[in-house]
Amino acid sequence: MPLRRALRFAVCLAAVSLLIPNLLSAQGTSGRIVGRVSDAAGAVLPNVKVTLVNEGTSVSRDGKTNDNGDYDFVQVPVGTYRLEFDLTGFKKNVRRGVSLDINQVITLNVNMQVGATQEVVDVTSEAPLVETTSTQLGAVVGDRAISELPLNARDTYQFLQLQPGVMSTVGTGNQIVYGSDKSGSV
Repeated sequence: MPLRRALRFAVCLAAVSLLIPNLLSAQGTSGRIVGRVSDAAGAVLPNVKVTLVNEGTSVSRDGKTNDNGDYDFVQVPVGTYRLEFDLTGFKKNVRRGVSLDINQVITLNVNMQVGATQEVVDVTSEAPLVETTSTQLGAVVGDRAISELPLNARDTYQFLQLQPGVMSTVGTGNQIVYGSDKSGSV
């Protein structure tokens, strides 16, 4: 009987050890690109071929819009992308320079114009994409900021305070202290 218990314990331990990496990967180092495709009148377009191309590596993924005209690319690695929208009877629509950061969800809605598929609507610049699907705020501190900003010992809390809306508060009242090393003080 003790041998059976030990064997059951070992099997359970092995199962848990297989699940832990999956749970940790939920933290995410990727993003998501979603949107809706419609025509000029605002009617949704199902079965539009949507191609997502990483501009740095040329790796691509294909998808199609559903019956509601929605598309969804999940687990997209950080990078700059090109999205191509193609449907017979409409001009091919290309969006370039879509920049995706860690854990960012980009909503990119597209209006397609009636025309031949040989005609291409190529959008290379537009207003910055606004995050409308999440209330989380985040920012990426690039290597240039880390190496060139005059910060004391590259203190993490000093980098946090470079972001809009972030303040360090330590002590009583509304006393603001910069460069605090106390966790939870930002």
